[in-house]
Amino acid sequence: MHDPQPADPTSWVRIGRIAREVGLAGWVKVEPLTDFYERFSPGACLTLLRRMAAPAATPPVAAEAATEPAEPIPHVEQVVVADARDGPKGSIQLLFTGIETCEGARALVGSYIVVRAEDRMPLADDQFYTDELTGLVVCNPDGSEVGTVEGFDDVPGNPYLTLRTADGREALVPFRRVFVARIDRRQRRLHLAVPLATLMFA
Repeated sequence: MHDPQPADPTSWVRIGRIAREVGLAGWVKVEPLTDFYERFSPGACLTLLRRMAAPAATPPVAAEAATEPAEPIPHVEQVVVADARDGPKGSIQLLFTGIETCEGARALVGSYIVVRAEDRMPLADDQFYTDELTGLVVCNPDGSEVGTVEGFDDVPGNPYLTLRTADGREALVPFRRVFVARIDRRQRRLHLAVPLATLMFA
Protein backbone atom coordinates (compact mmCIF):
# COMPACT_ATOMS: atom_id res chain seq x y z
CA MET A 1 0.00 0.00 0.00
CA HIS A 2 1.33 3.42 -0.96
CA ASP A 3 1.49 6.24 1.54
CA PRO A 4 -1.79 8.19 1.67
CA GLN A 5 -1.86 11.53 -0.09
CA PRO A 6 -4.22 14.50 0.48
CA ALA A 7 -7.13 14.51 -1.96
CA ASP A 8 -10.09 16.55 -3.05
CA PRO A 9 -13.01 14.14 -2.42
CA THR A 10 -15.14 15.91 -5.04
CA SER A 11 -12.75 14.79 -7.81
CA TRP A 12 -13.52 11.09 -7.32
CA VAL A 13 -16.46 8.84 -8.17
CA ARG A 14 -17.36 6.16 -5.63
CA ILE A 15 -17.59 2.59 -6.95
CA GLY A 16 -17.62 0.73 -3.64
CA ARG A 17 -17.63 1.08 0.14
CA ILE A 18 -15.70 -1.03 2.63
CA ALA A 19 -18.38 -1.98 5.14
CA ARG A 20 -16.54 -4.17 7.67
CA GLU A 21 -13.77 -6.64 8.22
CA VAL A 22 -14.45 -10.34 7.60
CA GLY A 23 -12.71 -13.02 9.65
CA LEU A 24 -9.20 -12.82 11.03
CA ALA A 25 -7.04 -12.92 7.89
CA GLY A 26 -7.52 -9.38 6.54
CA TRP A 27 -10.60 -9.80 4.35
CA VAL A 28 -13.11 -6.94 4.03
CA LYS A 29 -16.72 -6.78 2.91
CA VAL A 30 -17.30 -4.33 0.05
CA GLU A 31 -20.69 -2.94 -0.94
CA PRO A 32 -20.39 -2.33 -4.71
CA LEU A 33 -21.64 0.99 -6.04
CA THR A 34 -21.07 -0.02 -9.66
CA ASP A 35 -22.40 -2.59 -12.11
CA PHE A 36 -18.85 -3.31 -13.32
CA TYR A 37 -17.77 -5.95 -10.82
CA GLU A 38 -14.68 -6.76 -12.88
CA ARG A 39 -13.07 -3.70 -11.30
CA PHE A 40 -12.59 -5.80 -8.15
CA SER A 41 -10.81 -8.75 -9.78
CA PRO A 42 -7.57 -10.14 -8.29
CA GLY A 43 -4.61 -8.08 -9.44
CA ALA A 44 -6.64 -4.89 -9.81
CA CYS A 45 -5.10 -1.73 -8.37
CA LEU A 46 -7.79 0.18 -6.48
CA THR A 47 -7.86 3.67 -5.02
CA LEU A 48 -9.23 4.15 -1.51
CA LEU A 49 -10.61 7.45 -0.29
CA ARG A 50 -10.15 7.54 3.47
CA ARG A 51 -10.84 10.01 6.25
CA MET A 52 -7.64 10.44 8.22
CA ALA A 53 -7.47 12.09 11.64
CA ALA A 54 -6.45 15.74 11.46
CA PRO A 55 -3.16 16.80 13.10
CA ALA A 56 -3.53 17.80 16.72
CA ALA A 57 -4.02 21.55 17.11
CA THR A 58 -1.86 23.70 19.37
CA PRO A 59 -3.45 23.70 22.86
CA PRO A 60 -5.40 26.90 23.57
CA VAL A 61 -3.86 29.43 25.93
CA ALA A 62 -6.98 29.74 28.05
CA ALA A 63 -9.86 27.37 28.73
CA GLU A 64 -12.39 29.70 27.11
CA ALA A 65 -10.30 29.69 23.93
CA ALA A 66 -10.99 26.02 23.24
CA THR A 67 -11.48 25.25 19.55
CA GLU A 68 -13.87 22.95 17.69
CA PRO A 69 -12.54 19.43 16.90
CA ALA A 70 -10.70 19.38 13.59
CA GLU A 71 -12.46 17.74 10.65
CA PRO A 72 -10.93 14.50 9.33
CA ILE A 73 -8.72 15.04 6.29
CA PRO A 74 -9.53 13.06 3.12
CA HIS A 75 -6.63 11.02 1.73
CA VAL A 76 -6.28 8.57 -1.12
CA GLU A 77 -4.07 5.51 -1.25
CA GLN A 78 -3.55 2.62 -3.64
CA VAL A 79 -4.22 -1.03 -2.78
CA VAL A 80 -3.89 -4.18 -4.85
CA VAL A 81 -6.53 -6.92 -4.77
CA ALA A 82 -4.85 -10.19 -3.78
CA ASP A 83 -8.04 -12.26 -3.82
CA ALA A 84 -11.79 -11.79 -4.25
CA ARG A 85 -14.91 -13.82 -3.59
CA ASP A 86 -18.66 -13.34 -3.62
CA GLY A 87 -20.29 -12.20 -0.39
CA PRO A 88 -23.91 -12.29 0.82
CA LYS A 89 -26.64 -10.07 -0.63
CA GLY A 90 -24.65 -8.83 -3.62
CA SER A 91 -21.56 -7.85 -1.64
CA ILE A 92 -17.97 -8.72 -2.50
CA GLN A 93 -15.23 -9.82 -0.13
CA LEU A 94 -11.72 -8.63 -0.96
CA LEU A 95 -8.26 -9.34 0.37
CA PHE A 96 -5.63 -6.67 -0.27
CA THR A 97 -1.91 -7.30 -0.63
CA GLY A 98 -0.16 -6.51 2.66
CA ILE A 99 -3.33 -6.63 4.78
CA GLU A 100 -3.16 -9.90 6.71
CA THR A 101 -4.94 -9.22 10.02
CA CYS A 102 -8.39 -8.21 11.13
CA GLU A 103 -6.86 -5.09 12.70
CA GLY A 104 -5.42 -4.05 9.34
CA ALA A 105 -8.74 -4.70 7.65
CA ARG A 106 -10.66 -2.81 10.34
CA ALA A 107 -8.53 0.28 9.69
CA LEU A 108 -10.00 0.42 6.16
CA VAL A 109 -13.66 0.20 7.22
CA GLY A 110 -15.62 3.22 6.07
CA SER A 111 -13.27 3.91 3.15
CA TYR A 112 -14.66 4.32 -0.35
CA ILE A 113 -13.20 2.69 -3.42
CA VAL A 114 -13.06 5.45 -6.03
CA VAL A 115 -12.07 6.24 -9.60
CA ARG A 116 -11.57 9.53 -11.38
CA ALA A 117 -14.57 10.65 -13.41
CA GLU A 118 -12.60 10.37 -16.64
CA ASP A 119 -11.74 6.73 -15.81
CA ARG A 120 -15.33 5.54 -15.54
CA MET A 121 -16.48 2.78 -17.86
CA PRO A 122 -18.01 4.05 -21.12
CA LEU A 123 -21.78 3.66 -21.29
CA ALA A 124 -24.28 2.99 -24.03
CA ASP A 125 -26.58 5.84 -25.06
CA ASP A 126 -29.44 4.43 -22.96
CA GLN A 127 -27.26 4.15 -19.83
CA PHE A 128 -26.15 6.86 -17.41
CA TYR A 129 -24.38 7.57 -14.15
CA THR A 130 -26.60 8.89 -11.39
CA ASP A 131 -24.43 11.99 -10.81
CA GLU A 132 -25.18 12.98 -14.42
CA LEU A 133 -28.85 13.45 -13.55
CA THR A 134 -28.33 16.73 -11.70
CA GLY A 135 -28.92 19.66 -14.03
CA LEU A 136 -30.96 17.78 -16.63
CA VAL A 137 -33.85 19.70 -18.18
CA VAL A 138 -37.14 18.00 -17.28
CA CYS A 139 -39.73 17.63 -20.03
CA ASN A 140 -43.36 16.58 -19.99
CA PRO A 141 -44.51 13.83 -22.36
CA ASP A 142 -45.46 16.52 -24.90
CA GLY A 143 -41.87 17.85 -24.89
CA SER A 144 -42.55 21.05 -22.95
CA GLU A 145 -39.85 22.05 -20.45
CA VAL A 146 -41.15 22.09 -16.88
CA GLY A 147 -38.04 22.29 -14.67
CA THR A 148 -34.61 20.89 -13.87
CA VAL A 149 -33.22 18.02 -11.80
CA GLU A 150 -31.66 19.28 -8.55
CA GLY A 151 -30.66 15.97 -7.05
CA PHE A 152 -30.96 12.21 -6.88
CA ASP A 153 -31.47 10.27 -3.64
CA ASP A 154 -30.73 6.56 -3.84
CA VAL A 155 -33.03 5.51 -1.01
CA PRO A 156 -33.00 1.68 -0.87
CA GLY A 157 -36.14 0.41 -2.56
CA ASN A 158 -37.44 3.91 -3.29
CA PRO A 159 -34.97 6.15 -5.16
CA TYR A 160 -36.33 9.53 -6.17
CA LEU A 161 -35.45 12.72 -8.02
CA THR A 162 -35.69 16.21 -6.61
CA LEU A 163 -36.91 18.63 -9.28
CA ARG A 164 -37.13 22.43 -9.34
CA THR A 165 -40.10 23.53 -11.42
CA ALA A 166 -40.13 26.50 -13.76
CA ASP A 167 -42.06 28.52 -11.15
CA GLY A 168 -39.56 27.71 -8.37
CA ARG A 169 -41.41 24.93 -6.56
CA GLU A 170 -39.84 21.65 -5.48
CA ALA A 171 -41.18 18.28 -6.58
CA LEU A 172 -40.17 14.74 -5.68
CA VAL A 173 -40.51 12.15 -8.43
CA PRO A 174 -40.01 8.42 -7.83
CA PHE A 175 -37.17 7.21 -10.04
CA ARG A 176 -39.14 4.45 -11.73
CA ARG A 177 -39.83 3.75 -15.38
CA VAL A 178 -43.55 4.31 -14.85
CA PHE A 179 -42.71 7.97 -14.08
CA VAL A 180 -39.45 8.53 -16.00
CA ALA A 181 -39.76 7.55 -19.66
CA ARG A 182 -36.19 8.09 -20.82
CA ILE A 183 -33.00 10.07 -20.31
CA ASP A 184 -31.20 11.72 -23.19
CA ARG A 185 -27.55 12.10 -22.12
CA ARG A 186 -26.52 13.95 -25.25
CA GLN A 187 -29.32 16.51 -25.11
CA ARG A 188 -29.19 16.65 -21.27
CA ARG A 189 -32.93 16.06 -20.98
CA LEU A 190 -35.09 13.86 -18.79
CA HIS A 191 -38.44 12.95 -20.29
CA LEU A 192 -41.28 12.16 -17.90
CA ALA A 193 -43.78 9.42 -18.65
CA VAL A 194 -46.64 11.43 -17.14
CA PRO A 195 -47.19 15.19 -16.82
CA LEU A 196 -45.33 16.71 -13.88
CA ALA A 197 -48.54 18.31 -12.61
CA THR A 198 -49.85 14.83 -11.73
CA LEU A 199 -46.74 14.12 -9.62
CA MET A 200 -46.62 17.30 -7.54
CA PHE A 201 -46.69 16.10 -3.95
CA ALA A 202 -43.76 18.01 -2.44
